[in-house]
Amino acid sequence: MRQIHISLDDVKGIFKALIKGVPDSIFDTRTLGFLRYMHESYNVCFDLFCTFKCENYSLSEMPGKYKYEFEKNADWLRFGFHCYEETDNYSLVNEEQFRYCFTEFSNEIKRVTGQNNYLKMLRLHGFSGSADVCKVLKESGVDILLTSDDNRCDYYLSSEENRQLHTNLQYFDDSLGIQFYKSCTRLEHSDKTDIDVENYKRLNVDVIPFFTHEWLMDDPKVRERVEKVCRLRDEYEKSICNNSCL
Repeated sequence: MRQIHISLDDVKGIFKALIKGVPDSIFDTRTLGFLRYMHESYNVCFDLFCTFKCENYSLSEMPGKYKYEFEKNADWLRFGFHCYEETDNYSLVNEEQFRYCFTEFSNEIKRVTGQNNYLKMLRLHGFSGSADVCKVLKESGVDILLTSDDNRCDYYLSSEENRQLHTNLQYFDDSLGIQFYKSCTRLEHSDKTDIDVENYKRLNVDVIPFFTHEWLMDDPKVRERVEKVCRLRDEYEKSICNNSCL
């Protein structure tokens, strides 16, 4: 079934706020408070693709006191690997290095959120990843990678494979068994979300991936566009349900 997918990249600010301020609830952070409002209003799920560490921050510093609250909301608020550090280029690291980074992140996100299963769909930082890196992901249960919203070369795909991806908005690699979906134009750059949805539907693409970045979530324009996508997704899900009941 076709789905409209909504995600945030470079997620670390919510964890910084929880480490620094020690609020009573995870939803006292501005971003998670807004996402909960979107979920309650439109029954939408969010995937948050996270940075493990950067200057003056590490997920390993995050207290476990919010684990129960994260677990209670795990049906709509999910966390996945984006990068270990935002200077990483996963087209250059070797398999052993990446496996270490991915495992350390996975262990810590499980400790913090109680999330037991890897997300099956990820977007790596810089849309980069060698075949060896992507093989590690596939072995860990990741079988969908979200690609760039522009015409750069994505992951380890060849020029011809990238051409097919950009033309068809999707590409399946038989050798690794990984499905690639081209990301819609990031929400900070475009409000043509309804046009994007129609384009993906016209090409019969199963996943319509919208995204923005966590550090932009206080921007009223970005919030307005996130809500527009949430509304589109809610309307689309209801239309599917109504048609299946005919």
